[in-house]
Amino acid sequence: MGWGVKLRFTLGDAASDELALVAEDGVGQDLAALASTLPGVADAQATSAPIPPGETVAFQISSNPGFDVLSVVSMLVNTNDAFLAIDSEPLPKTRRSSVVYRALAYDAGSEANNEDCAFIPGPACPGDSGNARETVNAEGYVYVHNGMHDSADLSAAVYDWRNPVALVKVERTR
Repeated sequence: MGWGVKLRFTLGDAASDELALVAEDGVGQDLAALASTLPGVADAQATSAPIPPGETVAFQISSNPGFDVLSVVSMLVNTNDAFLAIDSEPLPKTRRSSVVYRALAYDAGSEANNEDCAFIPGPACPGDSGNARETVNAEGYVYVHNGMHDSADLSAAVYDWRNPVALVKVERTR
């Protein structure tokens, strides 16, 4: 998503509206637009292409001298408000060098974790399920997500995860 600046969340604090949009619906345009206005950002991008479990996606980013960190955020599909994040990690410094980051799953705290398809977008739930918001029992703060618990429509045996939830490899080409 954006590189060159710290993401807009802190464990224990409320998620920004822009981050909640990513966590709840996978909509990153508002967070990318916000990031691109910040002085420490060289590039901010948003995409809505889902990445199925076990699959890989590749893309190219650009940086400028002095912009030497990477931040990534993405929705975890089939959840109420989970997201993965890598926050302000250093980019490789020498040509043809690479680094691998392990992204953890976080809960935005903006929705209750009811695991009910009436409140969850994603392929595990019917397209007409509604994706309603359940904010009454929302935690109200960002924390490391504790996974699925078979509390409604989604089976933990099928949809649960353990951290880390993604590996991100960055290779410097120039």
